[in-house]
Amino acid sequence: MATTKQLVQVAKDLFIDTSKAILKSYLSSIIAIPIVGTIVNSLIDFFVGKIADGLEVASFFVYTDVRVTAEGRAYFDAKIKGYEVELNGTPEQKKAAEDAIKTAFYNLAHFNS
Repeated sequence: MATTKQLVQVAKDLFIDTSKAILKSYLSSIIAIPIVGTIVNSLIDFFVGKIADGLEVASFFVYTDVRVTAEGRAYFDAKIKGYEVELNGTPEQKKAAEDAIKTAFYNLAHFNS
C-alpha cells in the first residue's frame, strides 16, 4: 500500500501533466511559432508547477473517496509502479506499466449501467 506522501505526489503529477496537456493543446497555434512557443511552453510549465505547489492540489485528491475504494488503491499503486518503471525500466516494462495504468484507470472510472 502506498504512503500518503506517495499518493499526494502521484495525484500532483497527474494534475500537472493533465493541466499542461490541456493548456498546450488549447494554445497549440501559439506554441507553433518558434520563439513564442518556447516562451509559452516555459510559462505553462512554470505556472502549472507553481499552482500545484502553492495550492497543494494533490492533497485534495488523496482525501477523496477514490482513496478508500479498491479500484482507487489499484490505480494509485499502478501509477506509483509506473513512475518507478519510468525511471529505471526497460521499454517493455514501461509499456506494460502504461497498460496497467490504463486498465486500472478504466476500472476506476468505468460506470456500470
